[in-house]
Amino acid sequence: MGQRYQSPVVGTIYHMDLYRLGKPEDLAQIGFEEYLDSGFCA
Repeated sequence: MGQRYQSPVVGTIYHMDLYRLGKPEDLAQIGFEEYLDSGFCA
């Protein structure tokens, strides 16, 4: 779902177009919490 970038300053950065989701519950389906635990989300 998200694009992953590497930064020498903060490590892994994920960019996600969350406006494409239909409802907040869709975050769980894409594993959003795993993204938060594994990198910086922008």
